[in-house]
Amino acid sequence: MDDLERELEPHIDLENDSDSSEDNSSKGEKKSKFPLVKPIYGDQTQQNGFRRTTSMCRERIREAMLHHRWEEAAEYMVYYPQILEDRNLFTAQPSKEFIWRTATEIFHHHPNSTMEDYNTIYERMKHSGFRHYLMISLEHSFHLLLHQQIEDAKRHLASAESWRHGKETAAQIQNIKLIQAYRGLLDYIIWCDKKSTRSSSGKATCSITAQ
Repeated sequence: MDDLERELEPHIDLENDSDSSEDNSSKGEKKSKFPLVKPIYGDQTQQNGFRRTTSMCRERIREAMLHHRWEEAAEYMVYYPQILEDRNLFTAQPSKEFIWRTATEIFHHHPNSTMEDYNTIYERMKHSGFRHYLMISLEHSFHLLLHQQIEDAKRHLASAESWRHGKETAAQIQNIKLIQAYRGLLDYIIWCDKKSTRSSSGKATCSITAQ
């Protein structure tokens, strides 16, 4: 947890990271104890109020996680993604990374989390911007593998392998090579499983024939 806290400390990132998310920020009808402020960008005072509110919400999420109050952290986390509506380049990227890493950590410990919860947050964060698309896709595939969903993991890797945005950077090329390697490994695993199934089926047929 200390490592996660250090990793999620706010930092300034000047990279222009386009935001393409149009998802709603609320999930279900869960009530929060935390007062929310609607983001209206025509007034600077209201903008500052919205950012203060989301900052306080973020701190409450941190505090709940530090004390292993996962249900409380999840309740606040439902509303925190409203920060994605903030177009400020100084806060957008750190907030996206905070949501990605913190939400998956909460789901990992929450007693009632489901695979659908993971799929929802991964898909939302993959399409909220471009910078971490490949790494989020790779992590999503790892999580599917942990739940024995090999075909789905391969499908996500194949989609990420063909993804391109803007000029390729050295980091993108490295991530794509990593994705290709894992997709190749999954191809081999799937092939081995099919071969084993066919072999078992053949032996069963021979046994029945011999009888």
